[in-house]
Amino acid sequence: MRIDQKIASNKVSAKKYGWDPSWFGCSSFDSNLILKIEEFQREFNLTVDGLVGPNTHRVANSFRMSSKDQYIICGGKRVPIDWPKVIAMDERGALTVPSKNYKKGLRRKPNMFVVHWDACLSASSCASVLRDRGLSVHFCIDNDGTIYQLVDCDDIAYHAGNVNSASIGVEVSNAFYPKFQSWYEKNGFGARPVLTNTRVHGSVIDSHLDFYPIQKEALSVLIKTVCNWYGIPLQTPDSITEVPEAARGTYKGVVSHYHVTKNKIDCAGLDISSLL
Repeated sequence: MRIDQKIASNKVSAKKYGWDPSWFGCSSFDSNLILKIEEFQREFNLTVDGLVGPNTHRVANSFRMSSKDQYIICGGKRVPIDWPKVIAMDERGALTVPSKNYKKGLRRKPNMFVVHWDACLSASSCASVLRDRGLSVHFCIDNDGTIYQLVDCDDIAYHAGNVNSASIGVEVSNAFYPKFQSWYEKNGFGARPVLTNTRVHGSVIDSHLDFYPIQKEALSVLIKTVCNWYGIPLQTPDSITEVPEAARGTYKGVVSHYHVTKNKIDCAGLDISSLL
């Protein structure tokens, strides 16, 4: 591939993945950037081609995140979080939703943290679905464990129906159906764990994809950070079906979406107590 073609390809990649030449110590898309990318690729044992594809982007993003102070935003304040890959909505590369997709919370005090799986292939595709449907969520956790914050935790996101005003929500990326396993492998994430004989609402559901271990680690840190800030107890219902208090929004603790309504099965098979 010619130099001009590589430059054009990297411009397309930057728009797609949300990176810029400064990630590699450059100020513009030129031949020097290609050389810097190649140096980075050699250092991290990546394919050396001077192009920022999905694998190079993922490693570069992880490296960049590890070199800055991490935080989430609660009531306009930056709250430190002990996780190496966090992108808040005021940072470059953030995932966002329109202001019409959520409601200003005016320093509310949520009492529940609700965990969802997004039934999407990635956090960016989840954000796109939310935008299109007029919905929102406070956080998304991507396949590589990157935590994206889309909405200030004090604001009311539209993610869990009647309990939105009482809760903070996270969508953990997971396409659910085993038929998507090949996509994850093809795109460099590796095979997902698969759950079988999972029960929810009194029934066994079909075999389905589980979260990656790194996603569970990120989720654990996020839950503890948010709950500590708002004084939400680190507890979860001992139930695999709807819990009346959670459905009413009066439960104090961490729940799966299925605890809130019998119409949902996420996150069946997730042992929240182990995360706490």
